[in-house]
Amino acid sequence: MVNHSHFFVEGNNIANKCHVQRINYLIQAAALVNNFDNNLARIYVRKAIEYSRKHLLRLDVSVKRYLCKFCHTLLSPALTSTISFKEDIVKINNIKRNIIWTVITCHICKRTRKYPAIGC
Repeated sequence: MVNHSHFFVEGNNIANKCHVQRINYLIQAAALVNNFDNNLARIYVRKAIEYSRKHLLRLDVSVKRYLCKFCHTLLSPALTSTISFKEDIVKINNIKRNIIWTVITCHICKRTRKYPAIGC
Protein backbone atom coordinates (compact mmCIF):
# COMPACT_ATOMS: atom_id res chain seq x y z
CA MET A 1 0.00 0.00 0.00
CA VAL A 2 1.17 3.52 -0.73
CA ASN A 3 2.22 5.62 2.26
CA HIS A 4 0.03 8.72 1.86
CA SER A 5 1.92 10.86 4.36
CA HIS A 6 5.05 11.30 2.22
CA PHE A 7 3.48 12.89 -0.87
CA PHE A 8 5.13 16.25 -1.38
CA VAL A 9 6.25 18.58 -4.11
CA GLU A 10 9.55 20.37 -4.54
CA GLY A 11 9.58 24.16 -4.28
CA ASN A 12 8.53 24.80 -0.67
CA ASN A 13 9.17 28.54 -0.51
CA ILE A 14 6.64 31.05 0.83
CA ALA A 15 5.23 31.96 -2.60
CA ASN A 16 4.54 28.34 -3.56
CA LYS A 17 3.20 27.10 -0.23
CA CYS A 18 -0.47 27.41 -1.20
CA HIS A 19 0.10 25.67 -4.54
CA VAL A 20 2.10 22.86 -2.94
CA GLN A 21 -0.63 22.29 -0.36
CA ARG A 22 -3.29 22.08 -3.07
CA ILE A 23 -1.30 19.54 -5.09
CA ASN A 24 -0.67 17.46 -1.96
CA TYR A 25 -4.36 17.59 -1.09
CA LEU A 26 -5.38 16.42 -4.58
CA ILE A 27 -2.94 13.50 -4.56
CA GLN A 28 -3.91 12.43 -1.03
CA ALA A 29 -7.59 12.67 -1.95
CA ALA A 30 -6.90 10.50 -5.00
CA ALA A 31 -5.16 7.94 -2.79
CA LEU A 32 -8.14 7.77 -0.42
CA VAL A 33 -10.79 7.61 -3.18
CA ASN A 34 -8.84 5.11 -5.30
CA ASN A 35 -10.30 2.10 -3.45
CA PHE A 36 -13.89 3.15 -4.19
CA ASP A 37 -13.92 5.13 -7.45
CA ASN A 38 -10.94 4.79 -9.76
CA ASN A 39 -12.27 7.34 -12.26
CA LEU A 40 -12.58 10.05 -9.61
CA ALA A 41 -9.04 9.30 -8.43
CA ARG A 42 -7.80 9.67 -12.01
CA ILE A 43 -9.49 13.07 -12.26
CA TYR A 44 -7.77 14.21 -9.03
CA VAL A 45 -4.38 13.01 -10.29
CA ARG A 46 -4.89 14.72 -13.65
CA LYS A 47 -5.84 17.99 -11.89
CA ALA A 48 -2.77 17.76 -9.63
CA ILE A 49 -0.47 17.26 -12.63
CA GLU A 50 -2.10 20.13 -14.53
CA TYR A 51 -1.82 22.39 -11.49
CA SER A 52 1.86 21.53 -10.96
CA ARG A 53 2.64 22.26 -14.62
CA LYS A 54 0.71 25.53 -14.53
CA HIS A 55 2.63 26.79 -11.49
CA LEU A 56 5.98 25.25 -12.55
CA LEU A 57 6.28 22.95 -9.55
CA ARG A 58 8.05 19.60 -9.75
CA LEU A 59 6.45 16.50 -8.36
CA ASP A 60 8.79 14.46 -6.20
CA VAL A 61 10.14 11.21 -7.65
CA SER A 62 8.36 9.17 -4.97
CA VAL A 63 5.07 10.67 -6.16
CA LYS A 64 5.82 10.26 -9.87
CA ARG A 65 6.57 6.56 -9.49
CA TYR A 66 3.08 5.91 -8.16
CA LEU A 67 1.33 7.73 -11.01
CA CYS A 68 0.79 6.26 -14.47
CA LYS A 69 2.05 8.74 -17.06
CA PHE A 70 -0.34 7.55 -19.72
CA CYS A 71 -3.74 7.12 -18.07
CA HIS A 72 -3.14 9.15 -14.84
CA THR A 73 -4.04 6.25 -12.56
CA LEU A 74 -2.74 6.18 -9.00
CA LEU A 75 -0.78 2.92 -8.94
CA SER A 76 -1.69 0.91 -5.85
CA PRO A 77 -0.12 -2.57 -5.70
CA ALA A 78 -2.63 -5.37 -6.43
CA LEU A 79 -5.46 -2.85 -6.92
CA THR A 80 -4.41 -0.90 -10.03
CA SER A 81 -0.89 -2.21 -10.66
CA THR A 82 1.38 -5.22 -10.51
CA ILE A 83 4.92 -4.95 -9.19
CA SER A 84 7.55 -7.44 -10.30
CA PHE A 85 11.33 -7.66 -10.38
CA LYS A 86 13.46 -8.40 -13.42
CA GLU A 87 17.18 -8.96 -13.73
CA ASP A 88 18.97 -7.61 -16.79
CA ILE A 89 22.54 -7.44 -17.98
CA VAL A 90 23.44 -3.83 -18.73
CA LYS A 91 26.63 -2.57 -20.30
CA ILE A 92 28.07 0.39 -18.36
CA ASN A 93 31.45 1.75 -19.56
CA ASN A 94 32.11 -1.50 -21.49
CA ILE A 95 31.55 -3.56 -18.33
CA LYS A 96 28.58 -5.94 -18.16
CA ARG A 97 26.66 -5.70 -14.91
CA ASN A 98 23.58 -7.44 -13.55
CA ILE A 99 20.98 -4.90 -12.51
CA ILE A 100 17.71 -5.74 -10.79
CA TRP A 101 14.79 -3.63 -12.00
CA THR A 102 11.43 -2.92 -10.40
CA VAL A 103 8.77 -3.26 -13.10
CA ILE A 104 5.39 -1.64 -12.44
CA THR A 105 2.53 -2.60 -14.78
CA CYS A 106 -0.66 -0.53 -14.86
CA HIS A 107 -3.85 -2.64 -14.96
CA ILE A 108 -5.82 0.08 -16.77
CA CYS A 109 -3.63 0.82 -19.81
CA LYS A 110 -1.31 -2.26 -19.56
CA ARG A 111 1.84 -0.12 -19.85
CA THR A 112 4.98 -0.85 -17.86
CA ARG A 113 7.58 1.36 -16.24
CA LYS A 114 11.00 0.18 -15.15
CA TYR A 115 13.12 1.57 -12.28
CA PRO A 116 16.35 0.32 -10.70
CA ALA A 117 15.53 -1.66 -7.57
CA ILE A 118 16.64 0.09 -4.39
CA GLY A 119 18.55 -1.83 -1.75
CA CYS A 120 19.45 -4.85 -3.89
